[in-house]
Amino acid sequence: MLRRTRYLLLMASIFLMLMLFGRIGFFVWLSPLSAALDAVDLQAFWVGARFDLRIAMIAALTALPWLWLPKFNALARPGFRIALRGWMALLFLLLVLIWVFDAGHYLYLQKRLDAAAFDLLKNADISTQMVWESYPVVWISLGLLVLLLGFNRLHRWAIGLSLATEAHMLSRTRFWLQGGVSAVLATGLVLICLQGRLGAVPLRWNHAYFAGDAEVATFALNAPISVYSSLKFRSQTLDTELLAARKADVFSALQAEGAVLDEGLTRRQLPVNPKIPAGEQANVVIVMLESFGASRLQALGNPLVATPNLDRLTASSWWFPNFFVPAVSTAKSVFASFTGIPDVSAVDTASRNPYASDQRNFVEQMPHRPFYFLGGSTGWANIGGFIQRSIPQMTIVEDGDWQSPTVDVWGVSDRALITESADILKGATQPLWAYVQTAANHRPYTIADTGGDLQLLDVSEEQAIEAGFEGLEQLHAVQLLDHNMGYLIEYYQSLGLYENTVFVFFGDHQGSNNKTDFLPSFIEDLDLHWNHSFLMIHAPKWVEPRRDERLASLVDLQATIAGLSESEFTNYTFGRNLNDPRFNHDAPIYLHHHGQPWMAILRHLVTPRDAML
Repeated sequence: MLRRTRYLLLMASIFLMLMLFGRIGFFVWLSPLSAALDAVDLQAFWVGARFDLRIAMIAALTALPWLWLPKFNALARPGFRIALRGWMALLFLLLVLIWVFDAGHYLYLQKRLDAAAFDLLKNADISTQMVWESYPVVWISLGLLVLLLGFNRLHRWAIGLSLATEAHMLSRTRFWLQGGVSAVLATGLVLICLQGRLGAVPLRWNHAYFAGDAEVATFALNAPISVYSSLKFRSQTLDTELLAARKADVFSALQAEGAVLDEGLTRRQLPVNPKIPAGEQANVVIVMLESFGASRLQALGNPLVATPNLDRLTASSWWFPNFFVPAVSTAKSVFASFTGIPDVSAVDTASRNPYASDQRNFVEQMPHRPFYFLGGSTGWANIGGFIQRSIPQMTIVEDGDWQSPTVDVWGVSDRALITESADILKGATQPLWAYVQTAANHRPYTIADTGGDLQLLDVSEEQAIEAGFEGLEQLHAVQLLDHNMGYLIEYYQSLGLYENTVFVFFGDHQGSNNKTDFLPSFIEDLDLHWNHSFLMIHAPKWVEPRRDERLASLVDLQATIAGLSESEFTNYTFGRNLNDPRFNHDAPIYLHHHGQPWMAILRHLVTPRDAML
C-alpha cells in the first residue's frame, strides 16, 4: 500500500509540475496581464493551480489498474512497469499537446481552448495547412520530444523510489494498521485535490471569473477542464438565417415595431411610460421567492392563511396573478430574470454553459451599484460565473461572507440573509440595485431563525395537501417565507431604505403540482401549475396599486423595472415593458412544459382551446 501511494503522489507531483510550467509560460508569453503581479493575479494563479492539481491527480489515478490487478501488476511483474511507463508517457504527451494547442488557439482567436475547437476538424486539411504555415511545427515537435525524454527519466526515477523498492516484512497487525492509515490519508488527499476547495460545491470553471475580468479569468482557466465543461454544449448553435427569416413573427410576438437584428439578437429601444419622475433616483431590490407559486396566496383563493404578509402587500402593489416562468428550474429562472431570455437549453442549464454565460442585460446600463445576495454558494449551477461574466461590476455576497451561522445546505437563514444584506446596502453608495435570493422554501424546509413570533398553522396533513401543498413541511416553509417578507419590509423601513426603493417580489416556479379547485380552469386543463408563479412590484411612492390580469412572463421582469424610470434603455432581450400601453392581452408568452418534451406559447386567458397557439 505504501509503495503504491508513494508512486501515485510522485506522479501527481510530476504532472502538476507540467501544468504549472504551462500556466507560468502562458502568463509570461501569452497573457495580456501586466508582469507586475498584483493580488488579483495571484488569486487567479491560485485558482488555476487548483485546477491543475485536479488534472494532475486524475492523471496519476489512471495508473490504478496497473497497480492493483491481482498478481498482474507493476509491483509484481517488471514487464507491467514497462507497460505502465508507456501508458504514462502517452498521457503526458496528451497533456502537453493540449497545452500546445491551447497556446496556439489563444494566439489565433484570443481565447482559451474549448470544445468548439473540434469544429476545426471538419476542415482538417485546411486547418493542418494553416497550422503548418503559421507555427514553427518542427521546433515544437523537437520540444515535445525533449519534454517526453525528460518525463521518461522522471518516471523511471519515481518508479525506482516506489514500485521497484523491496517491500518490508511487517506483522499482520502492523501491516493492516499501516495500510489502513495510509488508505484513509491517501483517500482524503485525493478527495481534497479533486474537490479543489472547501465546502459542498467543488471548484468549477465559473470560479475563474471571480474578478469579473475576462483577462484575469483567461489566466485562471485550465484547458482540459474548459474542454470538458464545454463539450456537451458545443452542438447548441444559433441559426441566424432562420431567425432572420422569422424576423416578422419574432418582432410581432415581442410587439417590437421598428426593432432591428443585431448579431442575431433583437435590439430595440425600450418604450418608456415612466412612473419615477426625472431627477429622482430609486433603489431596486428584487426578491426571488424560492419555489413560490401563485396558488399559495389567499388572494387567489387558497383556503389556508399561509401568506398574510404577501396578501397584505398585494393591496398596495402592482401585481400579476397570471404570471408564468418560462421553465421550471431555479437556475433557469435566475438566468431568465437577469437576461430577459428564456433558458431553452436542452442540456443542463444556460448558466452552466460556458458559451451562454456572457449575456447583455439592463443592469449594466443602469447607474445603480449592483449586488447579488445568496445565503449559500454561487458555485451552485455556476450561477456565480454567469453573473460575473454578464455583469462584471456586480458585487456578489455568498457563503463565507456572512457573519451568521449556516443552517442547512442552502447556507444562512433567510432572515439572516435579509438582515445582513440590508445592512450592507445601508452603508453603500446609492442608487442601489440588489437581487436577494431566498432558499428556505426548498427542501429540507428548515424552520430556522423565525424571530420568535411565527405561528405555524395547526392543520392536518390532508388539509395542507387539499390546499395545494405537498404536506405540512412545505406549508410551514411557505409560512416562514411569508413571515420573512413581512420582516424584510419592516427592516428596510427601520433603516430608512423603504421609501425610495422599488421592491420586486417574484416566485421562481411552483413548488408542487397538487391539483387545486380555486385557480382559473385553464391552469388545470393545460397542466401549468409548475409554471404559474407570482410577480408583485411594491413602490407606493411611485407605482399605484392594481391587480393586472394580463399574461406576464419572467422575461419581462428587467424591462419592466427599467421602464419605470425616465431613462431610455436599449432592450436586447425577449422581455417587454409591462408598463407599456401597447402590451395587451394578446401578447403571447413562452413556456417549456415541466417534465414534457414540448414547448408552448400561451396567448389568451379564455378557454383551453384558445389558450395555445
